[in-house]
Amino acid sequence: MKTKIYTVYDRVAEECAPLFCARTDGSAIRIFLASMDRDKSITPTDFWLYCLGGFDTEQISIMGLEKARRVMISELEQVEVTNE
Repeated sequence: MKTKIYTVYDRVAEECAPLFCARTDGSAIRIFLASMDRDKSITPTDFWLYCLGGFDTEQISIMGLEKARRVMISELEQVEVTNE
């Protein structure tokens, strides 16, 4: 099975979170949004989701991208979030 490898970049801390895998960008976005929803004290627009490449679980190999690809989440990037 082939999956994709993702990370979340924290623009304030200027570092990436640990890697995680998902089958599609949509699944990765869902995981990303769920993690943002758990902590109401953070500002979601401070974080960017990146795809780093792929992982083949049958061949036990990683296929990297020449340059990480930012996964666009337009709804999140356009909405000002208020923490209540």
